[in-house]
Amino acid sequence: MIPWITGRSAQTEDFARYEFKYLLNLEQRKIIEEEISHFMEFDGHVHKELEDSYFVRSLYFDTEDAVNYYEKIDGVGARRKFRIRTYSQEYEDGLPIYLELKGRQIERTFKQRIAIEKEHLPLLTDPQRHYEFLEHFPGNWLAERFVFESQRKRLKPILLVDYIRRPYTSEFDLNFRITF
Repeated sequence: MIPWITGRSAQTEDFARYEFKYLLNLEQRKIIEEEISHFMEFDGHVHKELEDSYFVRSLYFDTEDAVNYYEKIDGVGARRKFRIRTYSQEYEDGLPIYLELKGRQIERTFKQRIAIEKEHLPLLTDPQRHYEFLEHFPGNWLAERFVFESQRKRLKPILLVDYIRRPYTSEFDLNFRITF
């Protein structure tokens, strides 16, 4: 069981994995991509028009003092943060949007998420409306945790991060993944 979960819901998806991140120059990336292409393939979400990549957008919540940011910079072994994640710059019908709780417990990374609708975004980004969000997810531990922590820590949407991801999955182990 994931350390900070106190209840489960059919609406919530759980992920756990080990993540290792490295800075590579372009030449190193090309060499590694050439090697892994022999036993890995692009995951099913890539777009040919983005050169076998896809767009990722995350809106991170943090405190006025950037506690989540400094916990990451300081290498705190047990930490967590909330974000809203989607896969386009503009909202499109049918495009998934998620409220996610991402955390780290020593070297293992955990993520729990619930799918939300575009109409839920103002309820999440305005602290005065967080309790209205619960009406859409009655009994969901992740929605309750977001409202509790956002009120207790005065979380606000602080940082918007956009990037292009080029993901590979292993033909032999579905849990092994490499992204650039």
